[in-house]
Amino acid sequence: MNYRNLDKNIFLKLNHNQAYVAACFSFKSDFVTGESHIHQDTLADYCQCSPSKIQDYISVFKKVGFIRSCMTRYFKNEDGLPRRQNEYLLNVPDSNYFTIRKELLEKDIPVGVIGYVLLLKCLCLNGTNTCFYNLLEISNKLKVGYSTLKGKNGLHQKAIDYGLITDDKVRYEGKSTIRHTIMDSNILLGDGLDIPDLNTEEHGIYVEQYDIIRSCCLDHDIYPPRYDEQVIRKIMNHFVDDNLKNALNRRLDKVKEDHIYSLNYIAKMLNIQMDSPSKEEYTFVMP
Repeated sequence: MNYRNLDKNIFLKLNHNQAYVAACFSFKSDFVTGESHIHQDTLADYCQCSPSKIQDYISVFKKVGFIRSCMTRYFKNEDGLPRRQNEYLLNVPDSNYFTIRKELLEKDIPVGVIGYVLLLKCLCLNGTNTCFYNLLEISNKLKVGYSTLKGKNGLHQKAIDYGLITDDKVRYEGKSTIRHTIMDSNILLGDGLDIPDLNTEEHGIYVEQYDIIRSCCLDHDIYPPRYDEQVIRKIMNHFVDDNLKNALNRRLDKVKEDHIYSLNYIAKMLNIQMDSPSKEEYTFVMP
């Protein structure tokens, strides 16, 4: 899965560098359970920072609840040499979260700038990528100093320069103010994507096909519909795997909306006839 849901409450307790590493860490864990066995050196390489920084951040992540538990397993390798492995269980939010795609973290942009935009998302109006706080208010609400944000070399201006956000003057609540809008499509609009449970192998098959639908929508900058197993079953009678992906890509190019609210719309777009709700039959007995 190339997306993860991130907890707003937890991220607001992190600074910009910690936020970036936490987001990277989440992609090195199971997207349903949050379980991770990544080595600290490997995580450091992925996050472009030193192993000592990772150790410091892990202590912070435990404190704020991003790491729910951590245990060390000792074993011997094939050569009989002693080894140890850390097993982490990361927080997987079920409310008040936002969704990002992995591509955001792989951009050629300073990690602190990306981390700042992740934090800014936590301050956006619900269901939007829009924030109306001024920089001083943003600084007070985040663990980022005002001097780090302001100025042409500050994080905020750098985020603008890299095309991650835009600023424009608008009237909001009767006052002239600056509106900050996150422009990068890898930070999704809405309240975050739902991740269906993988309780059985059968459910896993349905979720795999749903993820194809979701990924195709996101690739076309369309916010995808929520999971509906009954509709997925129906779609799978006609399209699966590459056939589903190719059929969707041909049709989504013509969709003008930026949000698809129901999988029934996808089915209709694929010319799949959905069953109409059955009408109950009543027997009336005349007196």
